[in-house]
Amino acid sequence: MAAAFHNRALAEQRTGSLSSAIKDYTRSIELDPELAPAYQNRASAYLETWDRQSALADLEQSLELDDQSAAAQTQLGLGLLDLGRDHQTIIALDRAIELELAIADLDPTIELGLGNSTAYISRGMIRAASGNLTLAVDG
Repeated sequence: MAAAFHNRALAEQRTGSLSSAIKDYTRSIELDPELAPAYQNRASAYLETWDRQSALADLEQSLELDDQSAAAQTQLGLGLLDLGRDHQTIIALDRAIELELAIADLDPTIELGLGNSTAYISRGMIRAASGNLTLAVDG
């Protein structure tokens, strides 16, 4: 059920029903407190409503559950930037860049035919952690 509430919240957020989206993300989290994307996406909805403190709290929780999410690191950095917390902004955005570079480092190895299954698995895991499930499945 947590995934169902999360998916409905995504649709609600996309249509601009931010209050309903936040409620459904919250219900999803209540049902599965380990669902990192629900925290990250609720943070996105909070950012859209200019509730920076709630967004930062959710992003920190999301990253506690999944510290490999470049998307969450980027959102965290941008939220911190809005609050004028420049030093923390740089740290978060540096981490997002590191995660993205990890993907870029694997691509040439795979494209040259030098990649083994470990390279594909690693790239897929990094893409999944970054929130790009379609590319993760593709390898």
